[in-house]
Amino acid sequence: MKSHEEAKAYIVGAGIASLSAAVLLIRDGGFRGSNIRIMEELEVAGGALDGSGDPVKGYVTRGGRMWTEEAYVCLWDVLDTIPTLADPAKSVKDDVWAFNKAWHSNSHARFLLLVSAADPLTFLVVPVLLALVAPWACYVPARRAMRVDPMVALRQD
Repeated sequence: MKSHEEAKAYIVGAGIASLSAAVLLIRDGGFRGSNIRIMEELEVAGGALDGSGDPVKGYVTRGGRMWTEEAYVCLWDVLDTIPTLADPAKSVKDDVWAFNKAWHSNSHARFLLLVSAADPLTFLVVPVLLALVAPWACYVPARRAMRVDPMVALRQD
């Protein structure tokens, strides 16, 4: 068995979980960073928290509205051990939390506006709509699957 310094790790996907796994392999597993390979099919790393932009137009993170203290507890643990580039005495977690405090996000993307918790019309329309759509959501793929010869499908593997 190779020592952890010589071991290699291959991680599929460059989302936040994979990036955290790489940090944990280095921090807790004793891996060399140069022996960790992260493979991503997209051009931008970060999964749902990928970022893009520039200093002039600003930066955007798709999952940024959810990048709060309550969520991603394991990620915050990892970021708390990584020093910032500007001040090695300050962690990346502290830097991000300071930014979040200064630039509070107030996204209502997941709220139903103008609908109360006990809106009778919503409680009537949604179940009826689901009851109408669900059979078609099952029927269409099942109908397509019925056209495939089972022996042909079995031979494909």
